[in-house]
Amino acid sequence: MNTVDFPALLQQAQRCAKGGVPWHFHILTPSCRFNAKKEFTIIFENEATKEQLASSFAQKPLAQGEKLEALFYGRV
Repeated sequence: MNTVDFPALLQQAQRCAKGGVPWHFHILTPSCRFNAKKEFTIIFENEATKEQLASSFAQKPLAQGEKLEALFYGRV
């Protein structure tokens, strides 16, 4: 899994959405047992290539999650 800033993660999600590539994302809380960073973390997964990108945040990434959700459900 590669760690990137959120704009790079969002750009990859946009490419997948535009190209019809299946993808999804997760938002992990600092207390999640799957989250080694102990910060809020968004994980993007490209289902075709199995590529995973992670971006961490000190605060709850509500706006970032909303951007990905709108993109995922075609509301952008």
